[in-house]
Amino acid sequence: MSKVGAYFFAYIQGAAFYRELHKHAVTLLPEGAGRTWLDIGCGPGLVPQLATEHGYLAFGRDIDPEMIAIAQRLAKRRGIRVKFEIGGIGSSAPYVRLVDVFFKTTTGAEGWPACQDMRKKEKQRY
Repeated sequence: MSKVGAYFFAYIQGAAFYRELHKHAVTLLPEGAGRTWLDIGCGPGLVPQLATEHGYLAFGRDIDPEMIAIAQRLAKRRGIRVKFEIGGIGSSAPYVRLVDVFFKTTTGAEGWPACQDMRKKEKQRY
């Protein structure tokens, strides 16, 4: 994505309706209480920031360096401690077993994110 595209997406994520929709989705999950949250395809980082505000230790990953740069700036400006790094779903496999909540943002703002409690899934598997 271009720098202009990254800034545009950050602008959209700043809209009240967009923020409230995602905040509601995050608050449907239990309070984080220090559990970990991984968002793959985090874009400008709204969801990891909201997860942090909900008590999670959140990490955001995106393949676009521009998105990660914007996410880091926005989190810093808001005083929210979130770790952002460049990477996609393929390079995130080692993280999945270490996190409590795995969040994959779907392609396009119209998609609904898929959330799952990885700890429960792991317990069911064994």
